[in-house]
Amino acid sequence: MSQVEQTQQAERPVKAMRPARKVDREAGFFRTFNIGALFCSALYYANQNGPDEGRPHFLKGDVYSFFLSDAAIFGLPVIYLVGVLLFSRFMVDREPATEFLRKYVQPLYNVSQIVLCSWMVYGLLPQVDIIGLNPFGLNTRRNPSIEFFVFVHYMSKYLDWTDTFIMIGSKSFGQVSFLQVYHHATIPIVWGFLLSRGWGSGTASYGAFINSVAHVLVYGHYLVTSFGLNNPIKKYIFKFQMAQFASCLVHAACVLAYEEHYPIEFAYMQVSYHIIMLYLFGRRMEWAPVWCTGSIPALDDEPRRKTD
Repeated sequence: MSQVEQTQQAERPVKAMRPARKVDREAGFFRTFNIGALFCSALYYANQNGPDEGRPHFLKGDVYSFFLSDAAIFGLPVIYLVGVLLFSRFMVDREPATEFLRKYVQPLYNVSQIVLCSWMVYGLLPQVDIIGLNPFGLNTRRNPSIEFFVFVHYMSKYLDWTDTFIMIGSKSFGQVSFLQVYHHATIPIVWGFLLSRGWGSGTASYGAFINSVAHVLVYGHYLVTSFGLNNPIKKYIFKFQMAQFASCLVHAACVLAYEEHYPIEFAYMQVSYHIIMLYLFGRRMEWAPVWCTGSIPALDDEPRRKTD
């Protein structure tokens, strides 16, 4: 694996942390359907049963109105998916832009992510009361300042799409996994939905906080290794990412058991989402279905695809 391939994976641990495995090109339509059904059913339940308080009063203006509209929340991820499908097929017979991406795009992108995510960690830190033994911020009221940083976190999910297109532009098709595409397409829906219903603050902000911490570590690693340096903590990054998802499940359980202010209907969405993420990270990290990128001769060395 080239250096650029090692540094282009968002929300994904470095391969050295896990045994090398062949890319799984199974179409997996039944698997895909089950994952999609679980996510959509949880979102539908939250939409039907969770209270809608309207968007936060401090988020005013055309930009806020657009990104918190249902058209943007659900439409932009569709555009992302179509872009992945088309751009992958466009690049199959073209030369990769690896050198340009490695020298100019990636360093700037990594630094931007580190700065942005560090700012979000700083802004969301008041919500995490470790000294008071309330790291999840349970039973805290909605706060305009915290909600603003959750909105920033939501907007950063669109920036994260850059990772996928860097992979495609460098023709690292094996890294365009279902995990990569699914996560980047669905996580903006989750945060946009909560914000548009007026519940992007309170205990919900824990997820934005812990994910921002993870991103500082991940993109810091990518920046260090892009200079040819070894990162002494790289073996712990994957463990931290898995712990992040597990902590969000514990958080959701605590919300269901102890939360008095935040609607528990939204906690079920968190439970289903992180079960999916733990499954994909733990069992299907190498799954890059053939329908996602199209046929890639270098990867598709078997004449028949098995589907489930």
